[in-house]
Amino acid sequence: KVKGGVSLVCSFLFFDECADKVNAVIDFVVNYIKSIDAHELCSKIGNCDDEDLPEPVVELVGDEESCNKCVAEYEKIISIITENPQVKSTIKTVLSAICFLPIDNCSQLIEDVVDEAFAELEMGSKDLCAKIGQC
Repeated sequence: KVKGGVSLVCSFLFFDECADKVNAVIDFVVNYIKSIDAHELCSKIGNCDDEDLPEPVVELVGDEESCNKCVAEYEKIISIITENPQVKSTIKTVLSAICFLPIDNCSQLIEDVVDEAFAELEMGSKDLCAKIGQC
């Protein structure tokens, strides 16, 4: 449903292939959120006690092929963001649509998680792909 909102938001923006580029970066952000361990995610939303959570374990789930695919996706995302800096604010706008849910500080949470996901891109492809278990 979030991706459906991308087309609407992109109809007001003027850059080539907006929906395709924004959706590619949204996929990255969603995968990043999925890779956050339960401790970290719960601390961000303030919705659970640390003692209720298992210790995080990052395991290598990929092989050389999945590592290469991850690195290629990383390069694609970096290219999109470099060429279209407005993608970040577009993603924040689209993801803010979930703020109808009763989540405390929802808008700020969206801002923080998207900013953090974009900051993770500064790690470089190999480090980021290793962090999410693909290399």
